[in-house]
Amino acid sequence: MSDDQFRWERVETPGKSGPTPAFRVHFTDDGRPRTAEFFERLSLGARIDALEAFGAPKTDQGGLALQAVTSLALLDGAPPAPSHTRQHFILLMDRLGEAGLEAYMRMLLEVNPPKPSVDAIDAPERAALGN
Repeated sequence: MSDDQFRWERVETPGKSGPTPAFRVHFTDDGRPRTAEFFERLSLGARIDALEAFGAPKTDQGGLALQAVTSLALLDGAPPAPSHTRQHFILLMDRLGEAGLEAYMRMLLEVNPPKPSVDAIDAPERAALGN
């Protein structure tokens, strides 16, 4: 996904208790512009409910897809229906699609870039850090 097909911004979106911090992600899926809003944080209860309804994902991609749809506040301007079954989560994942999941992952990486490990820092930089 090229930069002209992807961007994100911080917004407030309607939540259960009023405006809630979220991320609006703009992406392109098969040439069609799409928008998704993801809640910045989910309650522990919402995460547990999703895991109990869906079950434990067996792959990293499945885990990220479950996280994405559990965090989904709006998809193309419409709120998703509450998910209470595994099948409903799968349908919502299909609606978000691979391009939407890729946009979600890219937004997460840009919001929280990975920190380099000490092993990734070359010797002169380690010496400068006193390690």
